[in-house]
Amino acid sequence: MTTGLTDLQRKKLEHAFHLWDADHNGQIELNDYLQYADNIAAVLKLDANSQYYKSLKTKFHDLFEKLRKSADKDLDGKVSLQEFVDHYGNDFVIPKKIEALTLIGSDVFKFIDSNGDGTISIEEYVGFLAGWRVPEDEAKNAFSLLTKGTGTLSYDDYLHLFNDFWLSTDPNALGNSIFSIIK
Repeated sequence: MTTGLTDLQRKKLEHAFHLWDADHNGQIELNDYLQYADNIAAVLKLDANSQYYKSLKTKFHDLFEKLRKSADKDLDGKVSLQEFVDHYGNDFVIPKKIEALTLIGSDVFKFIDSNGDGTISIEEYVGFLAGWRVPEDEAKNAFSLLTKGTGTLSYDDYLHLFNDFWLSTDPNALGNSIFSIIK
């Protein structure tokens, strides 16, 4: 059990968990990650036989395996909400492992920045969140909030917001909305 998390930090971790739990069965499983990859592929209109689609599926398979190996304490092949909170809370949030989170955030940024121009546009951000079934209007509202109306997110701004999501105890931190607005 994770101790030392604030109520806000726990709420953010629960929000992230529910985004990944695609079938809403209270467990994150391989199929949830593969469903997310399929959702992204649909948004990007990828051909199921394309190399990019196959690479996307492999990447999400590998991401799940990495999470499962480090968080699945009861070895049932799934990650429960408590296991997820314990993993991220104990391994990243409480010890404030900014360097490790920055590496993860950097990978996420590169994934969202699908055209590789070094910024995230509203279209890229909305497409990314569509993979998690976040409604388009909600994604657009979050993006507007995050960018303060500028229309793009730079690499540095994204990393700052990403780290804020995981580490900040400030309920008004902009990063709290990086994965859509927490309800």
